[in-house]
Amino acid sequence: MKRFSVLSSQTETIEHLDNTKLLGVIFRELRQTRFYQEVWEEGYEEGRQEILDKLLPWIVALYLKTGLTVEQTAKRLQMDVEMIQRAAQSSGHNEGS
Repeated sequence: MKRFSVLSSQTETIEHLDNTKLLGVIFRELRQTRFYQEVWEEGYEEGRQEILDKLLPWIVALYLKTGLTVEQTAKRLQMDVEMIQRAAQSSGHNEGS
């Protein structure tokens, strides 16, 4: 029978764990799998991209309204000029450069 170290130096068998401790053990074991790590990373990247897609046009519009050019905005945000131009277009702020 597999034994787990649960929140203390004491080692217990699965039969002696309450539900909370058992879920903690299962979750810790799951987090060690390659599948979990790949899914977490993919979800993290998708969430990051979704935030970027929603916020970047708004941020770019604010910079452009203050008088910065697309190039200056790109430099400040450490991003490609093309990405800033797309964000400016999607925000409705059309500036050539």
